[in-house]
Amino acid sequence: MLKPTLASTLASLLLALSFSNANADVIPYPNSGTENPAVVGSFFALNTGSLNIWFGGKGGASFTDILTASVNGVDTGVSLNNQTATLGQYFNFGSVTAGDIVTFTLTVFNTGDVWSQNPALNPDSANHIYTTAFSGGVIGSTFVPASTYIAFEDLPKDVADFNYLDLQIYAKSGVVAAIPEPSTWAMMILGFPGVGFMAYRRKSKPALMAA
Repeated sequence: MLKPTLASTLASLLLALSFSNANADVIPYPNSGTENPAVVGSFFALNTGSLNIWFGGKGGASFTDILTASVNGVDTGVSLNNQTATLGQYFNFGSVTAGDIVTFTLTVFNTGDVWSQNPALNPDSANHIYTTAFSGGVIGSTFVPASTYIAFEDLPKDVADFNYLDLQIYAKSGVVAAIPEPSTWAMMILGFPGVGFMAYRRKSKPALMAA
């Protein structure tokens, strides 16, 4: 009875690991080629803690885009570079309190353009941001919890491809629990059968000695 139970448990755990290791797909802007009509005036921190940011990619962007953020109008002093950040890399953009207003700004190093999430503040009056909910998943080799997916367009309206892939992030406010890396999960799973076998041996040994 032990072997089928142990085998089925191991199979289930390995199956779970395979799903966990599958990278979450890039969340595409559904109307690529046209300006996003959904305007985001402000982001509000839902929880007190850190402003947690994970890098989600740069598409095929060749320009160097620098992401910064302000909380209640005060620059956090932290930045993210789309050319040097690695997929799934974590950034702590400082502390927030539930209800704080968070504003993101994209500066294009190559052109000097500065794009706000508020189209009214942009020189071309265009919307340079796309956002949607993210249910959580593995990005690169990092598990990113349920958060807000935010993606940016770095070109002016008259030449923009409006695919909103030039700099992508996942943002979440509050305390984020530490989650093992996929490689750690694999080691843990491979160790479970050994632990079970040792427990079985310890339980069986006294009975054998008594006999």
